[in-house]
Amino acid sequence: RTLFPYTTLFRSLMSESAQWRIDTLIACAIAQISGLKFILVDRWDVLDVAGRGQCVALLRELTSMGAIDQAVICGTLKTKPNSSDTITVKWFENGTILDA
Repeated sequence: RTLFPYTTLFRSLMSESAQWRIDTLIACAIAQISGLKFILVDRWDVLDVAGRGQCVALLRELTSMGAIDQAVICGTLKTKPNSSDTITVKWFENGTILDA
């Protein structure tokens, strides 16, 4: 039994990517409010390419504002993403960690 039956109902009507976005925003808020300033998100691949870009942009903005210090994003992708001066990418392939 849940204390928030309407929340559960509305959430069940949302797409998986919409649920992921809400979970990520809540995690960002907790990271900032708690003072941990760290966020770990998994299943990034549930987003489309545009959504992934928006997620990275949000996390970059939160980092530049000092709201978070570090974010780890995990997902299953077909190709290695690009690294940048602010993003370090690690690629797991056949049980080996590679720099992307």
